[in-house]
Amino acid sequence: MANNNMVAQNKALELYLDCRDGTADEVSPETHTEKTIVKFIDQVNEKIEPLNLSIKLVTCEATNKKFFVLHAMHENDLTRLVAARQWGRNERSVLKTAIKTIVSSPNGRVSKAACAMSCADLPEKIKREDLTKVLQKLIHENWLIELNNQIYVGPRTLAEMKKYLSDEFEEKASACKLCKELTIRGSSCPSSCGVKLHQDCLQAFFSKAKNRKCMGCKKPWPEELVDKQDALSDTEETEY
Repeated sequence: MANNNMVAQNKALELYLDCRDGTADEVSPETHTEKTIVKFIDQVNEKIEPLNLSIKLVTCEATNKKFFVLHAMHENDLTRLVAARQWGRNERSVLKTAIKTIVSSPNGRVSKAACAMSCADLPEKIKREDLTKVLQKLIHENWLIELNNQIYVGPRTLAEMKKYLSDEFEEKASACKLCKELTIRGSSCPSSCGVKLHQDCLQAFFSKAKNRKCMGCKKPWPEELVDKQDALSDTEETEY
């Protein structure tokens, strides 16, 4: 996790078992629930809090998979955040523009070409080859996610820049009613009552509900048509 700042939830279980001083062979993964891992993560967070670090469970909105993200606990604006990471002006400007382009798009994702084009108009002119390198760096460090030639806001951005996203894009970025974590691409109540859910939280909730009604206004919540790109994304295996 220290190398790429996040790990898939199922791999976190493997890491948890490996931390049991050689007793992993005696413990079946099936005996450990998500709550068990979360409790373990809470214990880790107590140890790393003095380092201004925390581990948070975040849903990747490109794949709907869950990841534990190691992030700095700063709740500062974007400029101070990236300054703490010792980024240059290019990285700061490209990330800010890419986020705005993605969040403002109808589906919360844009093509890689569209993302690059939006960054090409920055006041600080960036050479094409430098722009490509910056975007790849942001993708490599999980600030952005590239899947099927589409660019999404990455889990690391959702975890570490939660306040910035909420303040800057209040209408688009809001807390999931179930898990309370930030969602950009989640489904909103058709009756516009303000309830918004991650896609996987939505499926989990209605799989147990007797009828499809909003948990907020209690009005009907019909099944949505699946975006073709999202259906394709669900078939992809993403490893971190």
